[in-house]
Amino acid sequence: RGRAMAAKGSVQGAMATVAASGEEVEKILTQVKGYVIIAGYNTPKQVIISGEAEAVGKAVAACRAKSYAAIPLKVSNAFHSTLVSSAAEVLRAELLEVNFHKPEFSVLSTITGTEVERFSVRDNLCRQILDPVRLFDAVKSAVRRPSPAAPGRARQALFSDAARRRHRHLRRHRPRGP
Repeated sequence: RGRAMAAKGSVQGAMATVAASGEEVEKILTQVKGYVIIAGYNTPKQVIISGEAEAVGKAVAACRAKSYAAIPLKVSNAFHSTLVSSAAEVLRAELLEVNFHKPEFSVLSTITGTEVERFSVRDNLCRQILDPVRLFDAVKSAVRRPSPAAPGRARQALFSDAARRRHRHLRRHRPRGP
């Protein structure tokens, strides 16, 4: 996947994290000219945006104007968007050579938040390049599943702690003033 992304990295896109709900950010993005989308739903109050560099910059400014923390990410492209669609085709061609076997344990998709079936792994991996990441849905799914490695309460505490730490980080980096 990384090689496919690097091979097709000619588009100059950008990404940013925004401390707001997907619904709120979606409203803001409809007012921004250019191509910018929600590329990830990390928590109910934190999303990732991706798109053309100029449009992402405008979206960051618009989010900050609404007093939402918005931090540009140091990435090489607009991942999880159509700007990197050619990489998905490169990956799909490479994956035709791979035989997938039934996994020994559940594999959760971060784009659907549900278990990946053996016959959909190839498609799922290609979709991960283009589709929004639904991390929070996948985490909720993981917490509900039994695991010998981490019992339910331990798993839940781990994910809850990680979400709280990320939220505190975003609050500390919230822009001040108008």
